[in-house]
Amino acid sequence: MIIDSYRLGKIEVADDQIYNFSEGLVGFPSMARFAFFVHQEWAPFMFLQSLDLASLAFVVAESSRFFPSVNFPLASKDLDCIELNETDVPKIYLILTLYKQIELTTANLKGPLILNERRKLGRQIVLLNERYPTKAKIFEFEEV
Repeated sequence: MIIDSYRLGKIEVADDQIYNFSEGLVGFPSMARFAFFVHQEWAPFMFLQSLDLASLAFVVAESSRFFPSVNFPLASKDLDCIELNETDVPKIYLILTLYKQIELTTANLKGPLILNERRKLGRQIVLLNERYPTKAKIFEFEEV
């Protein structure tokens, strides 16, 4: 499938890269269909690109890559929402904010994205615990 991306132009993505976020994302409740993909120039970061709005895209990273010891509390209702069963392991991604100085890049630990890779379903959760910052520097994070 060819999708439009405001930042990257036309991008080809496979069906297995498309996820449904039935409740959308925080601030974008009507945007449900997104593609996850790596662009060579941006690795190890990934893009989360809306299929419905070319100008809506986020740079994301798998949480375990930059925050391997951070455990995100996942409520059973959140896991049920993306149809995870006892054998599924959720993938957790974080939305990043990039700066010209790459060492200043931050991740939003308060609003992680939880994915069911088998069913291609996703959900963004909001953690109310103050231990999870919205702007954690990915290159110098202190454990929570």
